[in-house]
Amino acid sequence: MLVCRNCQTHNLQGTIFCEQCGESLLPHERRRDTTHVLGARPAPPPAQRSRKQTAPLTNGQRRLRATILNNGRRIDLPLETPILVGRQDSARGFFPDLDLTHDGGYDCGVSRRHARITLQDDVAYVEDLESANGSFLNNQRLPPRAPQPLKAGDELRLGSLIMRIDQT
Repeated sequence: MLVCRNCQTHNLQGTIFCEQCGESLLPHERRRDTTHVLGARPAPPPAQRSRKQTAPLTNGQRRLRATILNNGRRIDLPLETPILVGRQDSARGFFPDLDLTHDGGYDCGVSRRHARITLQDDVAYVEDLESANGSFLNNQRLPPRAPQPLKAGDELRLGSLIMRIDQT
């Protein structure tokens, strides 16, 4: 069993991220920097978040703009259809709409079918698809199969790969 340095939760051997809090369970020398290390402010508790969280898209474009913080890549995603986020695996037939393979997805613990981004009533949502290493929105673990609203300024972490939502 691996004990999380952050919350003391017992995790199965071989787990990369704590099941409870999402802390990396890799040895210290293999850990990656996160926005916490870079001085980012933690997200307020859910009760203190702005009601803008579920505000409809105002740009009329039905697009989501995000930046992958691990490498700076900017992504402009149309939301006309649901977006499957994950890693490509040609041998097994996995071809996500947003492929994070070349962004370090494998090393960061991104699953082949990690999350889905959808648009409902002009509000963008993210849903964890029972990924192995979890999805976190503003440092809060997303329950599997429970869509959560996205807004500009949110930080979405898939495994240890971090995306900042720049515009919804």
